[in-house]
Order: sequence, then C-alpha cells, then structure tokens
Amino acid sequence: MLGNPAFGIELSDGALKAVKLERRGARLVVTWADYRPYARAEDGAVRPRAGLNPRADATLRTFLAEGGPGPLDRVYVGFPSMATFNRLVMVPDVGDERLAEIARYETHRSLRGSIEDYVVRTHVLKKKADTTEIPALLYAARRSHLDAFVSDLSEAGLEFDNLVPSPSAIALFTRYDRPAKGDRTIVSIGLRATEIVYLRDRGHAFRTVPLGVIGLDAVGKGPARANAVKRLVAAIAVEIEKGARFFFDGGFRSETLSLFGEGAALAEVVWAFENHFPKVESIGSLHRLVIDDAVKGEVREQLVNMGSALGLAIAAARAADPHIELLP
Repeated sequence: MLGNPAFGIELSDGALKAVKLERRGARLVVTWADYRPYARAEDGAVRPRAGLNPRADATLRTFLAEGGPGPLDRVYVGFPSMATFNRLVMVPDVGDERLAEIARYETHRSLRGSIEDYVVRTHVLKKKADTTEIPALLYAARRSHLDAFVSDLSEAGLEFDNLVPSPSAIALFTRYDRPAKGDRTIVSIGLRATEIVYLRDRGHAFRTVPLGVIGLDAVGKGPARANAVKRLVAAIAVEIEKGARFFFDGGFRSETLSLFGEGAALAEVVWAFENHFPKVESIGSLHRLVIDDAVKGEVREQLVNMGSALGLAIAAARAADPHIELLP
C-alpha cells in the first residue's frame, strides 16, 4: 500500500455515508465502508439549517465514537450544495491572471449582496485546441453557512483535511470510475433531495432539488405508490430539463441519464425515468474501483449509492482533482 488511507464522508440529506480507500499497486481499493441512515423526524422531514442538522450531528458523533478515521488518514467531507451558486462559463484566453479576474467578476455579478459574504472558488480548465475560449468553473457558498458547517464538524470531533461540494464529488467519482465522452447527466436520488450533475468535457454544473424517495413508503403499495413514483419522477425530470436550459442555454446534448442513490435502487423509479428519457442506466456496480472482500453485506450493496463519498475518498487519495476545494 502506498500512502495513508483516504476517507470520504458524506453527510447527505438522509444518511451518513463513509468510504475508506487504500492504494494497492496501481489500484484504489475500497477496504471499508459505512452507511448509517439518520433517525427519522416525527413528521418524516429533516429540517435544514446552517451547519449540520441535529440528526446528522448525532449520527456523526456515534460514528466517531465507534471508530471513524484514524489520526493519519486523509479525510475529505462533502459540503451540502443547497443554496450555493455554481456556473460553468466560457472566458476569453487572456492569460492566467486576467482569467482569474474575469471569473471572479462573473461570480460577483451573479451573487446577491456583498461578495465578502461568500467563499468564492474558481477553477480554469484546459482549453480545447480548436477554440479561443476557456471553460471555467465558478462556485460560491455563503461564508456563514460554511463557517457553521466547519464548526459543527469540529465540535462533533471530526478532524478533516478539506471540504468539497458534494455534487463536485459525484462528478469526480463518475469521471474516475466510469469515464466516457460527451455530455452526461448524473442524477443521485436521495431520501429527501436529489443532486443533478451535468458533465461537459472536464467541467460540470449542478443543482440540488428537494425531491426524494422518503415519502414513497408512506403511500403503501399498488396504484397509490405507482402514482406517487410517477409524480416524483415527473417532477425530477422537469428540474433536469430546467437546469440544462439554464446552464447551457439549451445546448446540452446528453444521450444517457445515469442514476444512483437510494432512489436508483428502486426498479419502479428507474422504469418511470425511461418514460421521460431515451436511455437510462442505473449504476449498479463499480468499474475502476475495486471492493475488498472484507466489505460485506448491506454496506457492500449500498456502495453504488455512495457516489459522493467515493468521489471524496478519491480526492483525498489524490487520485483525481475535484476542482473545487473550500478550505485554504
């Protein structure tokens, strides 16, 4: 094994997801994983606030008390994407220093209030040989939200090396484990929210919508459940199209919709998406990453629903660049 183990920890809308990767020769191997759904609120909802919600905080503290990362492990944590700003824009090729100024200006004019209230990150990507413009990733999060999140993690006892926006980790995992060319749409359907990630070349854009599968069990089985699934998928499909028009002005040409997350494990959800998109794949296995035989049972089956945690661990292992890191 080369280097220290790398941990990715995602405190998603409904569960703590953690993955440990270790290098064995040229391969990255999943040697340990954990999946812990939060205790449900009485009304079935986790109320969002700046920082960790109480159920995520309690689950994280239990996770750390029972083990968690070691003091020498590299740890990357996913930062929630709700109420953050991101764009994938084209900027003129005018030199590195001027490029950074232009990217910052584009971010500034899109934000509400003072830019000093935000943590801003920009990442200029590689220019294609046949173009005069360069793609740049723009990202901003409210400083107060980031500070509250970092404070809550520290108070819970988690030592970590960096934060990466959760959808950026999903993009990294998809590119690393399932490389492909062309525009791609990745949809991670969680218990209470859905991450929609649009991949183009080396860049990505994303949006998070408050739609998840947590309410499906409450409607029982039969026609009522079937109708609930149709409504949920139809609502997500509308949001996917909205995002494609917003970020790419209608010029996004994704041939395949890739699904993972808790929702992708439900066959009826996958079937419903096939009524809206010509080609739908449910990510049911890992391609480039290897799973150690020690990872067994339910958590092994859940690994394909843990794309963000896997992407965070890949970034922590320095096997790929997440593009956006939120700590200095």
